[in-house]
Amino acid sequence: MNIIFNGTGQDPKAYLNKDRETTGYQKADSTREVCSAGFALDISGTVTDNSAYAGHGRTAEEVMQKAGMEDITARRNYMAVMSNSVSDEDFAKLQEEGFHPGSTEIDTVVTIVDKIKAALLKGGTQVVGYTDTIDGESLARITGSESFARELQKQFTEQDIPLTEGNIEEAVTTYEQLSSVSTLNEDTIRYLVENQLDITPENIYFAIHAGSAGSGRTGQGYYRAGEMDGYYVKKPETVEYESLMPQIEQVIQEAGLSVDEESVSDAKWLIERGIPFNTDNLTKLHELEKMTFPVSEEDFLKAAAIAISDGRAVRNADLTAEESLLQQAVRIEESTKELTDRDADRILISELPFQLKNLFAIHAESTGLEETADQSSSDSLQGAGMSADRLQARRYLEEVRLSMTVSANLKLLRSGFQIETAPMEELIRRLSEAGIQVDRELTGETDPVRAQEKAGWYRDSLQAAESLRRAPAAVAAQIESADTLEEAAQKSKAVRISMEKAGEKYEELMTTPRKDLGDSIKKAFQNVDDILADMGKELTEENRKTIRILGYNSMDMTEKNFERIRASEKLLKNITDNLRPGEVLSMIRKGINPLTMTLEDLYTYLTGQEQMPEEELASYSEFLYHLDQKKEISQEERDAYIGIYRLFRQIEKGDDAALGAVADTGRSETLENLLSAVRTAKKRHMDYKIGDGKEVIAAGDLTDSIIAQIERGFIHTRKEMQQAFTENDDPAADELAEGTPAEGEIAGGAENFRAAVASEEEIFRYLSDNGQPITADNLLVAGELLRTPAELFKGIRGFERGAQTAGKAKKDHADRTAREPSDEAGTDRISIEDLGEELLSGFTTQESAGKAYDRLADVLSEQIERQAFENTTDILDVRYLHSLCRQVGFLRSMAKEENYTLPLQINGELTAVNLTMIHKEGAESKVTISLETEALGKNAAEFSFGKMGLTGCSISQERRAAEKLSGEAELFRQMLSEEEIRAGDIHFITEETLDPAGYALKTGSGKEKGQTDAALYRVARTYISFIRQISRKESE
Repeated sequence: MNIIFNGTGQDPKAYLNKDRETTGYQKADSTREVCSAGFALDISGTVTDNSAYAGHGRTAEEVMQKAGMEDITARRNYMAVMSNSVSDEDFAKLQEEGFHPGSTEIDTVVTIVDKIKAALLKGGTQVVGYTDTIDGESLARITGSESFARELQKQFTEQDIPLTEGNIEEAVTTYEQLSSVSTLNEDTIRYLVENQLDITPENIYFAIHAGSAGSGRTGQGYYRAGEMDGYYVKKPETVEYESLMPQIEQVIQEAGLSVDEESVSDAKWLIERGIPFNTDNLTKLHELEKMTFPVSEEDFLKAAAIAISDGRAVRNADLTAEESLLQQAVRIEESTKELTDRDADRILISELPFQLKNLFAIHAESTGLEETADQSSSDSLQGAGMSADRLQARRYLEEVRLSMTVSANLKLLRSGFQIETAPMEELIRRLSEAGIQVDRELTGETDPVRAQEKAGWYRDSLQAAESLRRAPAAVAAQIESADTLEEAAQKSKAVRISMEKAGEKYEELMTTPRKDLGDSIKKAFQNVDDILADMGKELTEENRKTIRILGYNSMDMTEKNFERIRASEKLLKNITDNLRPGEVLSMIRKGINPLTMTLEDLYTYLTGQEQMPEEELASYSEFLYHLDQKKEISQEERDAYIGIYRLFRQIEKGDDAALGAVADTGRSETLENLLSAVRTAKKRHMDYKIGDGKEVIAAGDLTDSIIAQIERGFIHTRKEMQQAFTENDDPAADELAEGTPAEGEIAGGAENFRAAVASEEEIFRYLSDNGQPITADNLLVAGELLRTPAELFKGIRGFERGAQTAGKAKKDHADRTAREPSDEAGTDRISIEDLGEELLSGFTTQESAGKAYDRLADVLSEQIERQAFENTTDILDVRYLHSLCRQVGFLRSMAKEENYTLPLQINGELTAVNLTMIHKEGAESKVTISLETEALGKNAAEFSFGKMGLTGCSISQERRAAEKLSGEAELFRQMLSEEEIRAGDIHFITEETLDPAGYALKTGSGKEKGQTDAALYRVARTYISFIRQISRKESE
């Protein structure tokens, strides 16, 4: 059975803490309404239907009640299970398409992965190219069987499931338990059928042990009376099967079985044992009888892989499943597209229920029929014209075809809705609702009309980009920079259709010529190189293509025409390279429609987006990774490439000092001259060990290739340089798409993603309560900050003081021996302690605190970037700095929700103080403070204003600390008085189990946005000052 959680489809920031999702219960085969299903959590084997004769565990209502109160628990569990189906290949495809899995809401990641998997499945493509996380030898050792390991790898690959240790361990453990079952006796079968339990390893194991309890019971038997589904009549002591045969045969046929001795015997078995005789129970009994025990490795592992793909645990794998929910969604969509109006006509003649299942069967039976026979069946419906029933049937079928998508099907199937057996009217309604829900999740819009509009922009923009990629190369002469993307796509489509109608083969604009065109192109353009030589152009493939496009359009080979076509082709290439699904979705979520932008404006937008600090560091880390794969380059050459990369960064950020230095000397802006200018410049204390330009240029084939591209102007950005390195990676990289991160990066990223989603439930709740999107990055960062909040600031202070980074572990980084800073270093920097004091002084109002924290985050981000791009060339150090940068970004975002983490020095010790303003409906706003110091240990406080003034309490983990603070209570009251704050009841207590992180999680639960009284900020500042004074006294 399934617990269905209904969401409104809002963007996470919009619906967190508002309009909490509700729950509903339904059996897996039910088709009743469950509005706007957001996601489904399968709990098969955990609860049973209340109508079951013998149940176990809690009732469905009890489970739903608890889930309604703990919806974040179910959401976390769902995400964790679904993340197990995200393979390394899926992760690579996400990045290739421009998505950032770490910073994208996990719900959206699952939605996009579904689309990726569906596209591959529909195209019959199996993505292979990344080494499994666990090799074959290790897999055999873990599983204890080479045959089991081979079959597991095969089935997981077919379902695109990652071979993680968790997935493997669960499969092995479950099979060991299931393999001990040699047969199912009658009591076990009866228990499974009458309780409507799925045939899963867990349910089988439970049924074996629970089934015997009711084995002595005699059944009265129930059978269906009349035509109403679900209406059963108690059988008499003696059953007159002869009179019941018409009904028995009807149920058998509706179950999709043949009326024979075996099916009739099954029907009698159900009736005689008091089990309701209906299609579900008959089908389940039939499936159980078909099964063989012990279950084979192949059958079990197929079911296990399908279960993980569907987001279920292996123990809850349906052992009778032949396809995953995704495979079902694709099959149903493709089969529905093949249905015709005549199939709708034929189902009226058959008098079968108007359901997709029956339509598919009729379509399969009618395939290959003679036209005359086909027409005859249709004519029987004609009469005086097309009947109302026939018109309605055709209209229903057309509505289903128009509204059905794989995404909508998948959403319905995951909710437990049975698409193939649902009445058509209900199916149409549910498909429409699911489609709107998919659009909402994709676009982040809550309004259904706006969501559908933006989803249309997304689909049409991707189609337009693909149309340009596949357009005949000749179209480059007809497209202008002032054309919109939509207009350019229409022009390309028109040229393509014209050439296809004329039977002409063509060279595509964005691809290398097809093999079947190679010889004809060579013959038609034998003198291309001569033309380029006459025009004084380099003999490059780009220039050759420009000449061919001129030829396709019968244009004169003039300098003006050459430059115009070259610029047009380059513009289109830049746009199609950058207009990936992730970027398109980002634009549309911001309300920007790519279709209506001119190509020039679109290019400017796509290439002009400044990266966030954490994105820059991620790109730099990836660049260093690819650089380190070049085993043939020397350390000097490596340093030179890093220098070039940093040079490009300076220029991209508008730091044109190098360009100005070259211009001042009158030299040309060659790479060698630019490198020389950067090497000799001391601007901002940069000291790149770039090396001599001549040494770089003489550094072998790879160096020649990349340096030559830079010199000729084909590489002039960090992104283009990084792509050049990717294209020249070792042989394994040839299997990767251009710009795709390498195998090692992918495996690590996918593993981090799965680990993040498996975070504690409290971390999910913490993000939810503070209005933060639930992303993998946020889960990891929040967990780290809650566990060790001060480590971020200590790490920054470490390199702020000049600590060297040399690829050591993160923990060692903050504790490294600091060297004396150079004469120039640090002259324009502010210490972390001073930043903390500046921040605290700004905590007078909500507005001033926000501005002060933005200032802190800006300075910290700049210091991290400076360390990365000036002093660090080791990939491990860059990854550590990237982690710090993400933490700073997260703290900035949390500060906007009035949850602040302050770096403060207390009695000579740098510590992190958490300060949170909490608003809840119907309650006074309050401030909570939590920290840990060497002098006073762990401490937390909570204050709010009441009729008697400021009330609250200070909680210490250690009794001596509480007694010390209590003894200085009068000092605290005096300090409050100086801030014009009247103190009421304030208590100082001890709680031995106090944990500052846990306190922050608990007190922040259910908080809402609100306007904070400025006095609360002054209270927080005063309490921190009070703690400082007492800490100082305590250590004296």
